[in-house]
Amino acid sequence: MTARLTTTLLVLATFAGVAHADSGRALDLDELIDFAQEVVVGEVVGSTSRWQGRLVITDTVVRVEEGLKGDPPREVTITQPGGTAVHPRLGAEVTTQASTFTAFVRGESVVLFVDQRAGVRRLVGAQQGKLVVEPPAAHGAQPRSLAVGPKALRVEPDMGGGTIGTRGMTIDELRARVATRTQKGGPR
Repeated sequence: MTARLTTTLLVLATFAGVAHADSGRALDLDELIDFAQEVVVGEVVGSTSRWQGRLVITDTVVRVEEGLKGDPPREVTITQPGGTAVHPRLGAEVTTQASTFTAFVRGESVVLFVDQRAGVRRLVGAQQGKLVVEPPAAHGAQPRSLAVGPKALRVEPDMGGGTIGTRGMTIDELRARVATRTQKGGPR
């Protein structure tokens, strides 16, 4: 009983992390940058789900094209609770859902704001830590721009200057923003 409780608490602690990174509150772009150990631009290679104790865990592999912050490896694996996996005793697929689960699509081009705890990489701010990169325009040399992730980052008239809309922001603009925030020395 004690071993099970310890294992369960260890798994929960791994995914809990610090309160600001997984809280339900909206994070602005500067907070995402500041709280992330790594900011990467990459392509989703694929996802696999597995059982870890009593939880289904999904690992998503992203091939890193560029590290905007930190020193990420060539591929990063984002681990999050939730997904579909064959139950070891039942032999049937079981789906578990987590409110922080972020869907990834193979071949999708993304920007990820990543935190790492105990060797496990996860998204900062859950769904807010993933932005989808729109493909370049068919005719012209338009730089790639960012689409808003599942939780929108948008300009609010009554909010301070830190809130920024990412729709229409280019990778070059994000690169400059990350460089500026990293030089200012945010919380990390």
